[in-house]
Amino acid sequence: MIKFANRFFLLFLITLTLLSAEEKKKALVEYAGSTQCPYCPQVTVLLDRYLDPSHPDYFGKDIVDKMVVVRYHTYNPGYGDPMYATIGGASCEADFTCVRINGEVSKEWYQISGVPSVFIDGTKTNNYLGDVKTTQAETTPVKISLEGSTFNDLTVNAKVTITSETDLSAEPLYLFVMATMDSVHYVGANGETEHEQVFLGFMGDTGPGLGKAITLSNTQAIEWTHTWTLPSDYPNEANGRDLGLISDWNTTVWDKKNMNLVAFVQNKTTLEVVQTEMISRRTMPVSQSPVVTAIADITIDEDNSKTLDIIATDPDGDAITYSALSDTNAVTTSISASTLTLTPKANWNGVATITAYASDGTHKDSTTFKLTVTPVNDIAAIADVTIDEDKSAEVALTNTFTGTITFTAVSVSDSVTASISA
Repeated sequence: MIKFANRFFLLFLITLTLLSAEEKKKALVEYAGSTQCPYCPQVTVLLDRYLDPSHPDYFGKDIVDKMVVVRYHTYNPGYGDPMYATIGGASCEADFTCVRINGEVSKEWYQISGVPSVFIDGTKTNNYLGDVKTTQAETTPVKISLEGSTFNDLTVNAKVTITSETDLSAEPLYLFVMATMDSVHYVGANGETEHEQVFLGFMGDTGPGLGKAITLSNTQAIEWTHTWTLPSDYPNEANGRDLGLISDWNTTVWDKKNMNLVAFVQNKTTLEVVQTEMISRRTMPVSQSPVVTAIADITIDEDNSKTLDIIATDPDGDAITYSALSDTNAVTTSISASTLTLTPKANWNGVATITAYASDGTHKDSTTFKLTVTPVNDIAAIADVTIDEDKSAEVALTNTFTGTITFTAVSVSDSVTASISA
């Protein structure tokens, strides 16, 4: 009985471990609306209330923290909501939302008969809170990590790592990676002025909205990287097109600090979003610069070299690469790992300013020091001299040293006398 009980307990622990390996799903909420739609503000207001901690309808922190909201804006029967006119989209291929929401038949992921429409976990719904809770109560073997992704001015350096506890290689899974923008100001024809979680575009080969097919097993992680840059002059009327619907179509205003990175994996057959993840530039830790330890000035003799270590630390624990520059080509710098070698040219003396750098790939720090090369008395090289018996010879000695110098000469034979005269 004891052995049986122990085996049962062990089996229970194994089962519990396997179950706990899976994690809870986050709920992807996709809203399709239009700044021309007279009914859209009603749904937009609800979504805003659900996410607003100060409003009585707030879903609650535990729920909101596990929600990822994306708001597409489209326009039927044409392409491109006027708000998107500031960043192009004159055709279905160029429009940000067309392919995914109402694009080519048999290729689009969702078909909508009109806006507003809300999809939660890939399913169209009006039961927002109920479906969000249902999704978040489900477990998934899939984990998405955005660790290593960074924002740099207008650029998103996306790094998406996908793993699974079970073999899903037979499932038709697709990866989507996108940029969104919070707090966009645009006066729509329907009276809406402030827009949150606005979809800006798909990144890399996950666009233009069809997604990237992936084969996900439980033995190998998928790592996807891409650098996506928002053009520096967006939003700008020069990039847009006036649809003639409203007079201030080019008044879109946003702050690049409000960009978000969103990634999710979706099943093409069932439309289930198996997992989603998001990071915000506004809330993510800011990458910090490495710090280089100061290097004291160095003095060496002419025709010598100097080797030293550049010491630096990175507050974020990022890998550091090193480099160095000299202000004169008389001194060369070479780097091996963190070791710096300084090599002056032969017979050169003087002072060089050396700058050593440490970079984490995004930020760089430096320290500057002086390398003083002092002159030395170079040994004079004298060619062999042949003279006749009972004769003498004179040899001119050249002074290559700056300063006072004294020449001496010594014969190793008593038969020859050597003397120096100025």
